[in-house]
Amino acid sequence: MLISCLDNIDDTDTMYSTVMQFCNNLLTFIKSNEERFMFLEQCNSGPKLKAVQSETIDNLMQKHIEIFQKGIDDQILKDVHPLLLISFCVFSINQIYKEYNHENSVLGKIRFDNVFLMTWDAIKR
Repeated sequence: MLISCLDNIDDTDTMYSTVMQFCNNLLTFIKSNEERFMFLEQCNSGPKLKAVQSETIDNLMQKHIEIFQKGIDDQILKDVHPLLLISFCVFSINQIYKEYNHENSVLGKIRFDNVFLMTWDAIKR
């Protein structure tokens, strides 16, 4: 999932385009790997996974942090820890997708481009 979130992200893109691509990549991964995603969600809710953190995961997370830190440094994104910005993007998409995908969802049809825009509005300065 961490690798997928970095697909088609280019250093020359605007921060807006980068965040939109990040969000789209995440949603694409979730849709294409629903069982795996649900398994990851289950694992992430337990404290044991934190102890299994590997160097590979740390290196991938560092790439994510660098992308969002650039947005902070360029005064495009809110001046908070980059992991908070990343978490906001990931958690909002994850939670809305899980609710949307539930057979008894009260959300109805969701346009995820609107979710991405709302995410952008929440993390930009």
